[in-house]
This record gives sequence, C-alpha cells and structure tokens, in this order.
Amino acid sequence: MTEARFLENIAEALELDFSPSINDRFKEYEEWDSMTFLSLMMLLKEEYELALGIDDFNKVETWLDLYTLIKC
Repeated sequence: MTEARFLENIAEALELDFSPSINDRFKEYEEWDSMTFLSLMMLLKEEYELALGIDDFNKVETWLDLYTLIKC
C-alpha cells in the first residue's frame, strides 16, 4: 500500500472535501469529531486490521504516524 492510496482511503472513509496531506495533524481538522473518530477506527480495523487502544491513539499526531503503524 502506498501513502497515496492510504490517504485516498482516509479521505473516502472520513468523507473529506479535500485531499489530506501525510503530515497533517488530523485531530486539528475542523471536521474532527466523535463520528470522524469512529469512522477512522472502523477503517483501521476493517481495511488494515489495526485496532488501536485510546492510549495508543492519543500518541498519534499525523497521518504519517498512522501509516507507519500500519506498515509495521
């Protein structure tokens, strides 16, 4: 999986009206709310088989951080 495909999946799952950048601090998005969080958690679990606990998620700041976790 490429960074570009990962970002496409993010944009689709979160229904973003823009193309996210790998270095975006996504929790600072105007669109960020509890529903967005749940959509992201579902995407990570279903598409990438990654289930993050809240403590681990709180350590993640950018899309690159998540992408790195998925690639490990």
